[in-house]
Amino acid sequence: ELFKNDLIQNLKNSILLICRIDGKIVGYIEGVIGSFNRNKHSIHFNIGILKAFTGRHLGELLISSLEAETIKIGIERIDLSVFTYNHNAIKLYKRIGYLIEGTKFNSFKVGEKKVDEFIMSKIL
Repeated sequence: ELFKNDLIQNLKNSILLICRIDGKIVGYIEGVIGSFNRNKHSIHFNIGILKAFTGRHLGELLISSLEAETIKIGIERIDLSVFTYNHNAIKLYKRIGYLIEGTKFNSFKVGEKKVDEFIMSKIL
């Protein structure tokens, strides 16, 4: 089967979905729900897909699946961070309704290189 989305964890503050192709895990998305009264309406996600499986719309399927799960539990806002040089991911996020809210400068060090990231969000 080309895409199988398994909800394998739905704890109080997180949701983890995995993507399998022919039984092999090729991607995941993890959402962490706000822990406080003032941010429990929001979730921040991280996503990863094996390079050999990019370009197959798996990212979009994982994100839409996470959005569906979060709507069921009353989440109103979803956000993410993405390296500013990750143009393919940024293009995907914009196409499915995410907006850039700002830039975190020197947010990461990759080797000796300092890397900026965008904060992006979507109101569900």
